[in-house]
Amino acid sequence: TQGATAATWRLPQPVDLAAGRTLSVPYIDARVPAERLSVFQPERGEDHPVAAVRLENDTENFLPTGLVTVYEEGVGHVGDINLPGIPAGDARLASFAADRQVRISSESRPEESLARVTIVDGTLRATRLSRVTTRYALDSEARAPRRVMIEHPARAGWRFSSDALVESTPTHRRLRVELDPGGSVVVEAREEVTRSQNVALVDADTELLAQWTDAADDDTAEALAALLEHRRGVAEVEDALRGLERDLQRAADSQARIRDNLAAVGIDSEPGQRYVAELEAQDARIASLAQRREQAEERLAMRRAELAALLREL
Repeated sequence: TQGATAATWRLPQPVDLAAGRTLSVPYIDARVPAERLSVFQPERGEDHPVAAVRLENDTENFLPTGLVTVYEEGVGHVGDINLPGIPAGDARLASFAADRQVRISSESRPEESLARVTIVDGTLRATRLSRVTTRYALDSEARAPRRVMIEHPARAGWRFSSDALVESTPTHRRLRVELDPGGSVVVEAREEVTRSQNVALVDADTELLAQWTDAADDDTAEALAALLEHRRGVAEVEDALRGLERDLQRAADSQARIRDNLAAVGIDSEPGQRYVAELEAQDARIASLAQRREQAEERLAMRRAELAALLREL
């Protein structure tokens, strides 16, 4: 019988044993289905799979842990297995050696794309699709067929698909591949996950808006295009205003140097008269720049107001 924490085997008949003696008694005598596999686990970092046996406990009893000696027909002893306990009706994989006659390489290709973009109450909702495609290339130098089990690591929350998928565990997706003698096979595993991202349009920059426009439906794309145009208009005036601020600062610095030079040579000297003319020209330039800055500030305020009005409509 099998309980939650222990298993009990009851012998069909009583056994008499003299004091101080020991006796080995077989308590399970059964044949169980066994399948020879080559198991590849990418996380091991090896090019070769391990030779393994998949044992299925189709008896009504718990099969206890123990040492199993493996023999191959025509070869002899090929390894030993520390067999884990197998509950009734369950199956376990147990490896015993490296399969040097099979080589497996893998390559993963990640992809990221925008699946959908919508606007709700001034907030942009972007649905992103992440996809990872892994290709396993199997090459055999064996003279006999190989049945290969690839244990692909599972990604929590990701959807998985593969033509070779046979079963899943909490940690792995198992792919079964039939490999002919001296043959080669390529198997693909595809994983996908959908993620949502919410961004207030008031905070979205022009690069993001341009990216989202391509994935939006016609109405949303039209709204984003209008928003992008207004954003670029604001950015254009902001750049111009920053340029005027830099020009004003350089003009003020130049004006200060001219004043210092004028103070050093005096206003009545020939150099002083030249500095006076330069100072008057610099004053006129500063006045012109200040006027242009004021006009730019007015344009910026107007474009920001237009942008705010558009955002309220989205």
